[in-house]
Amino acid sequence: MTKFALLKYEANLGDEMQSLAAMQFLPRVDYFIRREDLNKYKFPVKTKIILNGWFDFTEGQWPPNDPNLKPLLISMHLVNTKNLDGEMEYYKKNSPVGCRDFSTMERLKKNNIDAYFSGCLTLTLENKFKERNNKIYFIELDKSLLRAVPRRYRRDVEFITHIDQSTGNRFKLAQELLDKYSQAKMVVTSRLHGALPCLALETPVLFVDKNDKDPRLQGLLPLIKNCKEKDVAKEVQKINWHNPEKNSANISEFREKLIKSCRDFINND
Repeated sequence: MTKFALLKYEANLGDEMQSLAAMQFLPRVDYFIRREDLNKYKFPVKTKIILNGWFDFTEGQWPPNDPNLKPLLISMHLVNTKNLDGEMEYYKKNSPVGCRDFSTMERLKKNNIDAYFSGCLTLTLENKFKERNNKIYFIELDKSLLRAVPRRYRRDVEFITHIDQSTGNRFKLAQELLDKYSQAKMVVTSRLHGALPCLALETPVLFVDKNDKDPRLQGLLPLIKNCKEKDVAKEVQKINWHNPEKNSANISEFREKLIKSCRDFINND
């Protein structure tokens, strides 16, 4: 009987949000696997795992070497993609590789790997709430930014961080944040996984780009209303806080392809 595994993390709740997106497609979770320890686990039977998210490994940690672990490589951002024979062979064996950004896709293609731009799996998240409240969330931003919000709306602003190193139920904490964003009037964030889930949840969002050379943003930035960090106060002042403008990007094509890829992987032998 096929088993199913899910990645777990320790610091940034945005990572758990990516695993929650993967969890939607699993009939159950038999193993929770720490991302950095993928090579340490041994599986007695065929075990499927959706490998999505941010991967940065030193030699010896990657790729996973247990033949019973069957991966779907999708929505991946690879930091240290080197010309290591074992690494490239792993991508070829499990191709095509769905890449979260153009940077990852281009590096794999240069090594003759079948790769494509999939976007992020969080674009498949669903909003289970039918009504919104008046809450405004500022994620990973300086509290001085509150001065840019009109006084009548300041009481609705809450500043949030995704950094949490607690050892409790991190998936529950991540889901609680997603539930907040699902019902929010507006989100302003410097966290990519504050912005991308909001696209899926149809919550108006402004992304603050703190590093225009960040390879993670290549291909994703055009989907999100965004501004440079130096311009954020000015952009916040422009927002119609009574009725924030809806997100303009149409993500349905990415969403549908991601859903199909995950369902096919889970349902097919």
